[in-house]
Amino acid sequence: STPVPRLLLSDALLRDGQAQQARDQLEKLLAAEPDFVPALFALAEVERKLEKPAAADRRLDRVRSLFPDYWKLRQASASAKP
Repeated sequence: STPVPRLLLSDALLRDGQAQQARDQLEKLLAAEPDFVPALFALAEVERKLEKPAAADRRLDRVRSLFPDYWKLRQASASAKP
C-alpha cells in the first residue's frame, strides 16, 4: 500500500485547522515508512503550527540528511529569507 493517501489526509486536516489530527496521521504514516521524505517535511510544518520549533528543526534535519535536494527545502529556505 502507498503512504500517499495518509499524506493527503494530513494535508487536508492541516488546511482545515486540525493540526493535532494531521500530526497523528503523519506519525502513523512515519511509523510504517520512517524515511518518507514528504511526510517528514509535512510533519515539520505541522510542528511549526503547533509551536514546536525544535521538533520541526529536527524533522527538517532528517529531511536534509535523507534528501538534501528535496525541492520543498529550497522553497522553505527562500520563503524564510527577509
